[in-house]
Amino acid sequence: MGEGQVTKMQGVTCRWFDEEKNVIYEEFGTRWEWSDLEQLMDTVAEMLEETSGQVDFIADLHQTALMPSSMLIQNFKRFCQFPVQNPRYGSSMVVGIRGFVKDFWQMFSNLYDKDARKLRVELVKDVEEAYTRILERRSIMHKAC
Repeated sequence: MGEGQVTKMQGVTCRWFDEEKNVIYEEFGTRWEWSDLEQLMDTVAEMLEETSGQVDFIADLHQTALMPSSMLIQNFKRFCQFPVQNPRYGSSMVVGIRGFVKDFWQMFSNLYDKDARKLRVELVKDVEEAYTRILERRSIMHKAC
């Protein structure tokens, strides 16, 4: 997947957010299924092969009001394991989370606190704030090194 190229799954669009390939942007539509997340994980794995540095994520869920059904907790927990297992994972900024999706995230993070903390997730209001937070985190990490 080259710079600027967009991968479109049934309910999710995925692309590099920046030219340096430091941030992956994932946009979730109004309707998506767990199978979209399976494809997304494969796509992200391919994208991570294009770069050797740390990669942060912006997951834009502003269009999503409902999570897909079918074994919700098991699928969600499995999806959340993916970034933690990759040493180049930085953080995830989640944009526009609301309604049941927000309630579900809060329930998940309370039930699986240890897993949720590993994800380094922040809920933000828009994509601009997400990118600003990523740059701030990177600046802090750079100063610490």
